[in-house]
Amino acid sequence: MLLLAVILSALGRVPDDVEISLLTMGPGGQLWESAGHAGIRVRSHRHHRDLVYHWGVFDYTRPGFAPRFIAGDLRYSTIAVETLPYLMRYQGMGREVVEQDLDLSPVQREALIGWMEDAIQPENRDYDYRLLTRNCATKARDAIDHALDGRLREALQARPGHPARFHTRRLSRPLPHLWLGADLLLGAVADRPVDAWAEAMTPVTLHDAVAAVQISGSPLVRRERVLVPSDRTRPLGGPPPTWPPLAAALGIAAWAAVFSRRPRALAAVLLPAALLAGGAGLALWGVWATAHDYFQYNANALIFSPLWLGLVAAWRRPALALVLARAGVGLAALGAVVGLAQRQDNLPWVALGLILHGLALWAARGAGRG
Repeated sequence: MLLLAVILSALGRVPDDVEISLLTMGPGGQLWESAGHAGIRVRSHRHHRDLVYHWGVFDYTRPGFAPRFIAGDLRYSTIAVETLPYLMRYQGMGREVVEQDLDLSPVQREALIGWMEDAIQPENRDYDYRLLTRNCATKARDAIDHALDGRLREALQARPGHPARFHTRRLSRPLPHLWLGADLLLGAVADRPVDAWAEAMTPVTLHDAVAAVQISGSPLVRRERVLVPSDRTRPLGGPPPTWPPLAAALGIAAWAAVFSRRPRALAAVLLPAALLAGGAGLALWGVWATAHDYFQYNANALIFSPLWLGLVAAWRRPALALVLARAGVGLAALGAVVGLAQRQDNLPWVALGLILHGLALWAARGAGRG
C-alpha cells in the first residue's frame, strides 16, 4: 500500500496540506493491550488520503506462536491502514485515541513518510519484537527522530527518566495479577537509571515525551486532541503500592503463630505457599533462557527457587526437608544481598521470601523433633 508514495511521485514533493500526527491508543482489556498502542497518522485532505502507520501486527495463529512468545522470540510487522476504520475499531473496543499534530517542515515530513513507506515493504516490514526496547512505541519514536535528523534523541537524552519498573507497575495497575507477576519477574535491568529517550518505550511515555519536548526552541506538538473518548481508566500518575507481598508474608506468619500447635492448619497455608513459590521459581529460572532482557539479573530467582518444590516433596522425610529448608534460607539470604548490591527494587519480595523460608525452616525443625 503505497498511496502517499503515489502522491509524492506525482508531485515530486510533499503536498502543502499533508499533516502528520502521533496517535496514542489507550490500554485495553487483553494482556497484550495493557500498555496501549502507538502509530503515526499521515493525511492529505486535497488528495483524500488518510493512513495510519503502525508496528503492532502479530499472528497468534502462526504455528509455534505460544512457545515463541514465552521465549521472547516474536516477529511483529509494520503496516499502513486506512484511518477511519482503524479509529472505529478502537471505538468499538472502548479504547481512547489521542492525536498530537507534529510541527514538521516539508523536508521533515517527506523524510518521515519515506522512512515509513520503506518500513512497510515486504522485505522490511517484519522485525524482532522486544517487550520494552523494540516495539510500536520505540519504532514510532525512531521514525520521528529520523525525520528530525536525530534532534529528538538529543533533546530527550538531556532529560532524566523513570526506570522501566516504574512504568510497568503504573501501566499494569488496573490488572493486579499482571503487575505482581511482572514485578516478580523483572530483574535489576528494569531498575537502572534511564534518560527520557529510553523512557519513551511505551505509548504513554512516548506521548508524554513528545508533548514536552522542544525542537530548535519550538514545541514539537502543535495541537493535541482526543479523537476517540473512553471511560476506561487511564494509567495513573504513579505505580501501585508495593506492600501486597509483605502483607501476604505477615498474614502467613500470623497464621503460623496462631496455629503453631495444629500441624494440619499450619500445612493448609505453608504447603500452598510453598507450591506457589516453587512455581514462581520455575518461571524465574526459565526466563533466564529466553530473550527477555529485562528479566535477567533477577535476585528473586534465588529467593523463590524450584527448591521449594523439592521441599514439598520431601516433607515426609524430616532429615531431607531440614537440609532443603536450610539451603533455602541460605539462597534467600544470598538473594537479598545480591538484590541490594545491584540496587534491585525488590524489598517486598525479599521480605516475603525470607519470612516464608524462616517458617519452612521452623516447621522442618519441628517435624524433625516430632
